[in-house]
Amino acid sequence: MKQIPYSNLRMSSVRFIPGMVFLFLIVFSCKRSGETKKVENVTGGTLNEIHKKPVSTFQDTFVVNEVSAVFYEPDSIQLLKIKELTQPRIYESSMHEYFYQRRNAHLTLKQNWPQVKIVDTQKVRYLQFIKNNKTKVLIDLNDYGDAYGMFLFDTRQDPVPADMANLDEALVYFQNK
Repeated sequence: MKQIPYSNLRMSSVRFIPGMVFLFLIVFSCKRSGETKKVENVTGGTLNEIHKKPVSTFQDTFVVNEVSAVFYEPDSIQLLKIKELTQPRIYESSMHEYFYQRRNAHLTLKQNWPQVKIVDTQKVRYLQFIKNNKTKVLIDLNDYGDAYGMFLFDTRQDPVPADMANLDEALVYFQNK
């Protein structure tokens, strides 16, 4: 049996003990993760409240009965509430991103899908889509977490929300029959 020198044994225990302490701390600190806490934001609201889009101040319904790409955005009061609840740099970044995504979507639709009507809505809460068979689909924009967005509608199928950042893939909707 080979004997281990005392100095090597001492060095391995010196490395082993801090590792065990670190592991012990991780295990016991994770046990408390099941507790839920409401974290207060600098504006005074909780995180759960901030991630929810403010409700629309308008109750109007916009009716769509033709092949369309319907863009929606918050009304002016909603926009002010969103601006209040969002850090300035994040708000500005999201406005910048939406502007360019919307612009790109408009250009792509005009160039590649001229048969699709482009509709911009702002002061509405509901979108009512009327299909060829006269069935109606009502969408409450308050139920959608995104302040801005787009729905595609071809009058044969139910409307679908579209990802403006991945518009080419979303436009496959118009090819489904």
